[in-house]
Amino acid sequence: MRKNMYPRLLCLALIVWKNTLNSSILKYHDRLELLKNSDILKMFELRINAVQKELAHFEQVKKIHVTFSSIQH
Repeated sequence: MRKNMYPRLLCLALIVWKNTLNSSILKYHDRLELLKNSDILKMFELRINAVQKELAHFEQVKKIHVTFSSIQH
C-alpha cells in the first residue's frame, strides 16, 4: 500500500468509530459489544473500500480485524 494511504485509512477508521460511539441511535453497553456488531464491521469495510478505490488491487486492504486493544484511548 502506498505510504500516504495508511494515515488516511487510520483517520477514516477513527472518525467512523468516534461518530458511531457518539451516535444516539446506536445503543450499546460497552465497546466490546460493538466489535461483535456486524453492521459496525460492514460500515468499516464500506468506508475503507471507498477510500482505497484508487489503489491497485495488491495495495488494497483485503480484510480488517478490529480488536478491543486497538480502540482503547
